[in-house]
Amino acid sequence: MDKKGGLLDEESVRVILAVGVVVLMLFLIIKLFSPVYSEEDEIAKSYLNMLEDAIEGADGVKESSFFMLDNGKDADFYLTYFGSVKSFGNEVKTPFLWAFSYMKDKSFVYIGREKTNVVCICYWNQAAVICRACSGLDLPLIFSDGGNVYSDSWAVAEGRVFDVKKKGGSYEISAK
Repeated sequence: MDKKGGLLDEESVRVILAVGVVVLMLFLIIKLFSPVYSEEDEIAKSYLNMLEDAIEGADGVKESSFFMLDNGKDADFYLTYFGSVKSFGNEVKTPFLWAFSYMKDKSFVYIGREKTNVVCICYWNQAAVICRACSGLDLPLIFSDGGNVYSDSWAVAEGRVFDVKKKGGSYEISAK
């Protein structure tokens, strides 16, 4: 005897389950191989693009500028120049839960192919300093701030507007 009026037969249920499993597997494979979006990485890349545009403008006869304003988020951004070293600074100290004063010393580490004149936009996400947005420069980068000149390796926190000009055989950045 055939049953009539049943909503789904056994074969239809198997087809629906098979399609569901295939869709779920495709979704998981896409999630596995697609890059993870990081807002901090995107902000760092944007700051680096602005810096590169300012340096390109300074290659001409004019002085140019760019900014790194504090966006009020948890990550702190730094304009970082490595000179001829791959790392500098002290280890990042993470606070204990009861001590809310963060240490100001941080380690900046560049992992890349360029050997000299590397500039990065690094960020500290309250756990580690991350330097992924980096670029090699043709000339050294000098930072001057209120009469102090830094040429070897240095890092400057966000929240400033920077003037960029070509001076002799280097680029000079000064904070406003």
